Amino acid sequence: MEIVIHFKDLVYLGSHLFGMVISAVLLYVGVRKYAPNVFLGFSFFTLTYGTFIAWLVSSGNFVHFPALYRTGNIAGLLFPAFFYLYIRAVLYPNSHSKRDLLFFLPAFLFVVDYSHVLFGMSIAEKRALIMQEIYDPQLFVAYNQSLFLPKNFHTLFRTFVILIYLFLCVRLLVQRYRGKEIPQFERPWLNWMVIYLAFLSLMVFPYLAANLLKMGNLQYDLSHLTASVLILGSGFAILFFPKVLYGHNEFEYLRVVQEEQAEQDPKTTEVWPAEKSALLDGKLKEVLNIKKATHSPTWQRTPRSLLTNSPTTSTKSKIQLFTI
Repeated sequence: MEIVIHFKDLVYLGSHLFGMVISAVLLYVGVRKYAPNVFLGFSFFTLTYGTFIAWLVSSGNFVHFPALYRTGNIAGLLFPAFFYLYIRAVLYPNSHSKRDLLFFLPAFLFVVDYSHVLFGMSIAEKRALIMQEIYDPQLFVAYNQSLFLPKNFHTLFRTFVILIYLFLCVRLLVQRYRGKEIPQFERPWLNWMVIYLAFLSLMVFPYLAANLLKMGNLQYDLSHLTASVLILGSGFAILFFPKVLYGHNEFEYLRVVQEEQAEQDPKTTEVWPAEKSALLDGKLKEVLNIKKATHSPTWQRTPRSLLTNSPTTSTKSKIQLFTI
């Protein structure tokens, strides 16, 4: 059997691998050092999972994973919420509250609307539905099995949810930095944020334009393949802005900068001048001679220059230590 891999498949699969690595690193750093990165790690993870489901549809391999039927859209609704919470946690620490659960309301709405499919259908029934739609990706994302929402609602609704979060993220950044001088240690994070939001906009505006122009299957790629581009673009950008991992922790930032400078500067060893070595040698010999004299049977008077101001203390305590 001949296996054909298209360029589109390489983009999807590359983003899956890279997304999982980035997610793991962000979650590790978030748990160990910088808590806001937990939100960013979950954002990358859910986005990566959503692109994996999109690739299963695009490649026709979804028939081998029927248990995952209709779970990709949940991830697509969760990742922008996690990303917004990440930005807010970085800019405004300790701002979380119970009301943050409202950010997950769109995902909950979808789960309720598709509860009969997610929890009520057997694997065989899900595979049968997949077989009916797998050869037409645009039909697959029409979401014809909704309980109470119209056809083609969920894909368009998800795009508008991402657009709303994009607006909220930009507003947070504008409110924080408008008319203010950006601290040096915050600039790498802000530069990466601009890159991420630029790639995120590719998931929104091209799809909306294609939807208005009725471009058919191109709408699917503009809504899903662009998510893989977002993972690859913003993920590679982290390699150029590694201090993103430390967020607004100024002390951690300075520590990393100092370590990098220490690695770049050649290591040198200090050479003692001959005069300093001779002086030190002389002082050590003089102290050793005095110590030897104190233990000899015949009392030898310690030089007056080596005694302290108190004449009643023992000879050992009267010896002054010479420093260079």
